Amino acid sequence: MANKYVALLLVVCLIVGEGGEAVDLDRLRQDCYNSCFDGCTLPKSFCKWWCNDRCQNAVLMRYAQESQ
Repeated sequence: MANKYVALLLVVCLIVGEGGEAVDLDRLRQDCYNSCFDGCTLPKSFCKWWCNDRCQNAVLMRYAQESQ
């Protein structure tokens, strides 16, 4: 019975260890903003507004880039 609990504990530790990835949101937002602003061909004031709003939730941008 004790072996089952030890095996279960090891499986849980492996799942948590593999799935838990730290995300640096500030860096992700800055990368998103930089790539958005560099690619924008419209006036700067519009690009600043557009990219700032677009990159507020930069976590979703990361997964969009991975799926391409």
